[in-house]
Amino acid sequence: MKPFLRWVGGKRWLTARYGDIFPREFNRYIEPFLGSGAVFFYLLPEKAILGDINEDLILTYEALREDWRRVYDLLKVHHGRHSRDYYIRIRRERPEGLFERAAWFLYLNSACFNGLCRYNLRGEFNAPIGKEIKPLPPPEFWEEVSRALQAADLRVSDFEALVDLAGEGDFLFIDPPYALPEKGGFKDYVLKAFGWEDQERLLKALSRALERGAVILGTNVFHEGLVEMYREVFGENLALVERVSSLAAKREGRGRYREFIFWGNLEIPAELRPGVPLEDLPRNCVSLSISEGDFSKDGLQNTFSGAGIGWMATEVAVWWRPYVSEVRHPAEGLVAVIEPVFKKWLRVRDGPFVEDQGFT
Repeated sequence: MKPFLRWVGGKRWLTARYGDIFPREFNRYIEPFLGSGAVFFYLLPEKAILGDINEDLILTYEALREDWRRVYDLLKVHHGRHSRDYYIRIRRERPEGLFERAAWFLYLNSACFNGLCRYNLRGEFNAPIGKEIKPLPPPEFWEEVSRALQAADLRVSDFEALVDLAGEGDFLFIDPPYALPEKGGFKDYVLKAFGWEDQERLLKALSRALERGAVILGTNVFHEGLVEMYREVFGENLALVERVSSLAAKREGRGRYREFIFWGNLEIPAELRPGVPLEDLPRNCVSLSISEGDFSKDGLQNTFSGAGIGWMATEVAVWWRPYVSEVRHPAEGLVAVIEPVFKKWLRVRDGPFVEDQGFT
């Protein structure tokens, strides 16, 4: 089942590419960073605790659970009146009533730029309008959403309180707010900034949940400091994945966005493990994005030569000096470093990779 919201950092790509890694048997499903709820709607658990710090978001879920028809009727009115001027005016008018608030939030989500949920310092929704409004789904879709939410305990809450609820046999899915590493820390697109202290607090809470026997699967932004922190708790159960970010308004500003997946108290067969195993990445290793045309049987070829076997873009771990910037390096100078560790080519899920990386 598809989520009803567009959401920056949503995990539909994760369920589509790696759906087999999710557990199917557990006591309760607990998700403290709900967003669009892509994993919840993919699994459709019988018991769930769904939470988020965003009150507008959780109230929308509550309204759809209680009376989807009322929300749908109000939402149709917004869609019928949609224009640039209407969007800008309505954006400033947060309603008080539950169903009115839900319709307001759903309209803004369908009309704003790329599903961006952003607020100013006064707590006012201020995402810009998009090029076109998302079509309104039919009534039967909203009825299905409401039916799925009957099993959910919905809470406006800080994440730590919800993680602390997880006990033996419960399944925690963790997906902290969309963030990108910058010199001064993290930037994000949520009402309350999710900074480095929150990352540390989250990891401590997850460590306690693991000790209680909770099953954990989650994602986080690929950042060297975070990876090292998560190694200490999750050991070898880390994998690097990447996806295309669509947040930039122009195509040339949209790049590949690296994340890592982590899991605990969960057995994932080797053949189902996602991405590139991070246990093989040394601490002074960088990850270079290698695209179509970069590969040959002898190692890397110059990107502009047109040589190569033309497989899909992937990630290759490269032993290199510390503090090398994560930009595309010319093939010259790297071939000598990479060629000795390319011992055997394999065709795997995300493109060509090596069987034995040979890092020491």
